[in-house]
Amino acid sequence: MGDTDTKKGNGFVLDISAVTGTYNRLPYLKKMVDSVRESVGDLSYEIILVDGGSTDGTFEWCATQDDIVLIEQGKLLGGIKAFNAGCEVARGRYVVILNDDIELVDDTIYKSWEYLERHPRVAQVAYRNITVGNPLHHRAVYSRSYGYLYGQCCITRRWAGDAAGWWGPESEGLHTYGGDSRLGMRLWELGFRVESLDGCAIVDYVVDDAFRRERTAYLRPDPKGPHRDTIAYRRTWDNRMPRRDDWVPAHLPALWQKALNGTLRSIRFRHARQGMMRMAQLRAFRKMGVAKHYAQNEIKDRMGVGPFQRYIAYEVKTFKPDIVLFQAHGPGTILPETVLELREEYPNTYFVNFDGDMHPQYSDFHFDMAKACDLQTVISPDLFPLYVSHGAVNIAWWFPGAEIDFLHIGKHRPANPKGPDVISLMNRTPPEKFPEAQMRIDAVKRLADSPLDFAAYGIGWHKEGVTPLGVTYNDDRASSRLYKTAKMALSISQSKDLWGYTSNRMFFAGAAGCPLLCQRFRGMEALGFVDGETVIAWTTLDEMCEKADYYLAHSKEREVIGQQCRAVVLDRHTHVHRNWALLEMLEPLKGGL
Repeated sequence: MGDTDTKKGNGFVLDISAVTGTYNRLPYLKKMVDSVRESVGDLSYEIILVDGGSTDGTFEWCATQDDIVLIEQGKLLGGIKAFNAGCEVARGRYVVILNDDIELVDDTIYKSWEYLERHPRVAQVAYRNITVGNPLHHRAVYSRSYGYLYGQCCITRRWAGDAAGWWGPESEGLHTYGGDSRLGMRLWELGFRVESLDGCAIVDYVVDDAFRRERTAYLRPDPKGPHRDTIAYRRTWDNRMPRRDDWVPAHLPALWQKALNGTLRSIRFRHARQGMMRMAQLRAFRKMGVAKHYAQNEIKDRMGVGPFQRYIAYEVKTFKPDIVLFQAHGPGTILPETVLELREEYPNTYFVNFDGDMHPQYSDFHFDMAKACDLQTVISPDLFPLYVSHGAVNIAWWFPGAEIDFLHIGKHRPANPKGPDVISLMNRTPPEKFPEAQMRIDAVKRLADSPLDFAAYGIGWHKEGVTPLGVTYNDDRASSRLYKTAKMALSISQSKDLWGYTSNRMFFAGAAGCPLLCQRFRGMEALGFVDGETVIAWTTLDEMCEKADYYLAHSKEREVIGQQCRAVVLDRHTHVHRNWALLEMLEPLKGGL
């Protein structure tokens, strides 16, 4: 590998992720990969190849390259799914989208990276396309759609690509082509610029092989008619954008600009103890910049409440965060007066409290904490009137999501999983703890006593005569892997009557492609969880068992539901989505700084 090892990043975030889809083009792929290695200069990087089932030795060659991340889709799912899959797992602050039959010209990646570092309002640099080798293709120097420049091959800020949804959801109807122009249009629509840069170019060999001819024939059944993807693209974008001369750039708030540049600084104090520390959302925050993560309960128990307040103040003073996110579920950890003092001393820092649990009784502490912070986030909009009636004004609904580092697990879900019929990754909680605690106990006992192959994980089930197979609490990676092999996953949130309130179990199981056997809750359809389409929903225990039996006997229907749920989670419910929603909520609170 020569000196490429020295260019690999040692931390979570790399400078560059180069992404491409490939299928049986190994000689051209090797040239493309070599050109990436030359073009990145001294930047840290990774090369992500999404393979559609190559049989020409691509897999074997990739296994010998330590700077390549290979995603095996196993069959041709279309360019949209391929490039979205690569972008989803990219760790670079910037994503370079390439074809497998191109070569980068000189230091194109490094030069365009340097330009984006100095121009925060530019979201993408489109590379000049130099077409050779196929006289039937005469491409423009740069590609445009409805008058707007976009990159067929390009470099895009990962933040901007996340916000734009990369090559788009399945609902837009694109299959193989149009994702590159769709990404550029969404960036313009969000108010960010796409620009070109002298010297940044690719040589495109436009390989006219059987694969290209088959794809073209599939998308253009009538030789005289437009591609199917062209029809879908026009259906979405006709008359959607203003004339190019009338385009207006977005106002770029300070938080967004920092996140766009990867310089946002955040601290999160988690409601957790040592050994029970989730990394949830830390990786998503690190996509935006530098993030720190603390188990507040463990620190408080070790230090005491008073010294812990001084510890928080010291961290804020030395780290100088843009956002401090607390998780104060009750008195005795973070005190409202501490937050008030910090807000006065650091007026440009945003202090947020996330209360993500259902409480049997809300106390003055919850309302005082809400009034002390810039923003109090709660688990259901139904709680807004309660807080407002106690004088808290800045209240928002903010709920869990799927962890970005584990999204790849669902890509490899077997067509016929060999794991348990139903799996439960829930703790046993005393019935008085929250409204659905008894239903959780009854459902687990009912399934454990049934003929189904049922596997329970979690704490406390011995009290109900159920022997758990282990504990996965706060181990999101282990949970995701278990969901990958189970036929269905039981999900019961803390309250079915609070609108939109659900645990992150829905999102982790959904991202793994595991069909959810979930108790109905208010607002589930608004989140994309529709019975028979994206989830298997039930109200009574008899209905739960009947539906479990039915879908075990109808595996194709069941697995389609799981995959459609996965698509909803990836499109709407990752921690990346949640973090950008948080920035949107914070931006107006200090006068749009």
